[in-house]
Amino acid sequence: DAAVALTNDGALTVSGQARAIGSGVAQATAAAVSGLVGQAAAADGDASVLVTNNGELTISGAASATGGHTAVAVGIAAGAMVAQATGTGSGDATAGIVNSGSVLVQANAHAQATTNAQAVAIAITGLYNAAHAATGDAHASIANSGSIDIEAGDGDIAVGEADQFAFDHPLLVEAV
Repeated sequence: DAAVALTNDGALTVSGQARAIGSGVAQATAAAVSGLVGQAAAADGDASVLVTNNGELTISGAASATGGHTAVAVGIAAGAMVAQATGTGSGDATAGIVNSGSVLVQANAHAQATTNAQAVAIAITGLYNAAHAATGDAHASIANSGSIDIEAGDGDIAVGEADQFAFDHPLLVEAV
């Protein structure tokens, strides 16, 4: 058997920040990935994972680029709580996520240039839960009595021609 139990009772922040300034082209990419991650695999026997958040969990990616004629800024935040259980033999696989605290996945991007600017903010997968069992049973569950906020794109662009994109995707549960 393989078992993992992971609990956050305090304040946990995973942060990525990038800033670029250039007279011609400026590019900045910041990524913050994986806050609480539990993984268990069993060749024969059961695999179980329980990831619990009772506190404050923040995943934040922020990028800023200021260029003379071109600026590109990409802010990425992903995977606040991840539980993965895999049974490759005859056992069962169980993955559980419990949130009674607060989860924030936040991405921001700011780009500024005279000709071309692009700001991309991607906030994805607040909770990811997967259980895979080769021949046994697979169970995946999420219990949430707290808050889950996914925010992408609180940034801005200053330029003659500009593009801004924001993506967010909160939950993924899979049992196979």
